[in-house]
Amino acid sequence: MKTNGISLILKRSAMILSIALIVLGATYIVKTDFLETYNKTSNTDNLQTKLSKKSIKTKNVSNTKTEKTAYLTFDDGPSSNVTPYILDTLKTYDVKATFFVTGKNSIINKLTLSKEAQSGNSIGIKSFDNNITKIYSSPTEYINDINECRDILRAILGDGKFNMKLIRFPGGSTMVSKNFKKSIKKAGYNFVDWDIDSKDALRTKQKLPNDIVNSVKSSYKNNDKIIILMHDSSSNEATLQALPEIIQFLKSQNYVFKTLK
Repeated sequence: MKTNGISLILKRSAMILSIALIVLGATYIVKTDFLETYNKTSNTDNLQTKLSKKSIKTKNVSNTKTEKTAYLTFDDGPSSNVTPYILDTLKTYDVKATFFVTGKNSIINKLTLSKEAQSGNSIGIKSFDNNITKIYSSPTEYINDINECRDILRAILGDGKFNMKLIRFPGGSTMVSKNFKKSIKKAGYNFVDWDIDSKDALRTKQKLPNDIVNSVKSSYKNNDKIIILMHDSSSNEATLQALPEIIQFLKSQNYVFKTLK
């Protein structure tokens, strides 16, 4: 009887041990499967995160592309036979420009000057009548000249509507010395030249629209910012005819148009 009791105890112990081993084995298998699944999921998530960051970085690079800006400028107007039609062309193409006017022509064509401003274009100062011999005789002469022109523009447009301090030297800033320029700046004015000369003011031959367009295209260097010199005086009808093609060309090169301030 005693032997049978011991045998029974041993059998029960063996059974309990077997059950324990089965449970431990199942736990190990489940834990191993879980870890493998977790690692796979974690690696996939890390890969997706890296790809996502790379995608974001790529998008940021593409969005930092520099904007290309073109500034159309017209000198020596306003005129009655050219400027109004230039304004119409600008409106057609939804483009604004900067007009460097003379005081004399502004008096003659007050309504056109007002329309330039009302259309959202910028107006700068050239001189009263481009009398280079007089205005370049001394800085004081030119300052007096542009002050006179400024007063004329304020009288026509209103004191509160014309505060532009931007000028363009007749013939460009290379016409005067560094000290001359310093005197102009000291008087409160800034000046601007140009990057592209349309050559529409040359008097050496008859100006044809195609010549003006080609001058712009041949001088074009695909810079981020370009300032184009043109004229809208009464003798510049060819410029008016060339303007649509010039605008179309610059738009095809992905330029946006802005005004100088």
